[in-house]
Amino acid sequence: MADYRQFCREHTFDPLQPTLCSVGAFVVVRTRRLGGSTATLDSTIGAIRRASDMDRRPEFLSRRDELLLLDLVKELKYNDKRGVHRVRPLSRLLLDLIYRKGKHGRARREQMALVMMTVAHDGMLRAGEICSGLRAVNLSWNIARTTVTLNLLRTKRYRTGSGQLVTLCDYGKGSGCALLRAWIQECHISDGSTAYVFPAWDERKQAFDSSKSVCTDIFRKMIKRAVASIGLEPAAFSGHSCRAGGATDAFNAGVAYATVKKFGRWRSDTVLLYYRDEDEVVNRIMTAFGSLGIRRPRNMGDEMFCKGREGQ
Repeated sequence: MADYRQFCREHTFDPLQPTLCSVGAFVVVRTRRLGGSTATLDSTIGAIRRASDMDRRPEFLSRRDELLLLDLVKELKYNDKRGVHRVRPLSRLLLDLIYRKGKHGRARREQMALVMMTVAHDGMLRAGEICSGLRAVNLSWNIARTTVTLNLLRTKRYRTGSGQLVTLCDYGKGSGCALLRAWIQECHISDGSTAYVFPAWDERKQAFDSSKSVCTDIFRKMIKRAVASIGLEPAAFSGHSCRAGGATDAFNAGVAYATVKKFGRWRSDTVLLYYRDEDEVVNRIMTAFGSLGIRRPRNMGDEMFCKGREGQ
């Protein structure tokens, strides 16, 4: 890691032989430079550990020093008072507003942006997945073209194999499936061809470049332009807003947690981070507690407990 090696040279540490003193001092200084943020602390230490392993050093740190470093990291995180920045979800409601905004005339690039955002929302796709170079051959339509299955060859979690399948259904005019179908027809993309579904945009020629796919950086800019067009703050949205919006809408519609987790291809419980409606969480919990308060004891043990409390 270049920053760590530079730090070691400036403070007369051996960059090829990490110690508790050198690594601990580096993470403290780095945290201060970042204004107290510890968001990248674990990945920073992991990078130093991997660099040490690649240099074939016998051991990164002793077991004792590892535990002391862990205590230091916990203390730094405890003192990190910075608020967690979470992007706003791009919900179905906002997508409908964007759709109506350009209903009477929309440039081709803006049209593609709307299709990509809606498909990413309905499929709970990451920015890297919707920009993964989807070709017509990666799409499988049913006979009536009311459902389409996307074959994501490479995703964040699945780097090998035949890919992940995500199915979208046509639930109305503004659905991802319907918009994708109309986009493919308008672009004259043949089923089974190797043409990119979402080609890159050439700023110099002000035209699509069919030789490559749109990148994630451009997709993020598309989202920011789209939300700005309906009067929202672009800085509050990012490429992950579509995935967050899809999960949030599903939760608010009463879809079971396990179903959302399965459909969105989450391996861990981080899907709960995409439940953005805090008021709904509080209302449901308070309603549940209220209903528990008026129920009768379900068994003799509960009844005896209640009588015991009354006699105190």
